[in-house]
Amino acid sequence: MSRHFDKVKSILFYPKKETELIINKIRSFSGKKGFAIYDPECLGIMNSTKDLFEENIAIKEILNTKQLEIIAD
Repeated sequence: MSRHFDKVKSILFYPKKETELIINKIRSFSGKKGFAIYDPECLGIMNSTKDLFEENIAIKEILNTKQLEIIAD
């Protein structure tokens, strides 16, 4: 499991403390049906995502689908 989090850490462009907060939030979703990832700079999408998904997390600067797959894994 930790190798997956190492992959997530390698694709996030955040300072170490913020990266750890994101990793801990993703860990808290373990065992749940799923979660949504949204870009906090897209206000409409952010508000809709928060309304539609109980478990969600804001991650900016995700550049491609492969990065999303690594985070979801």
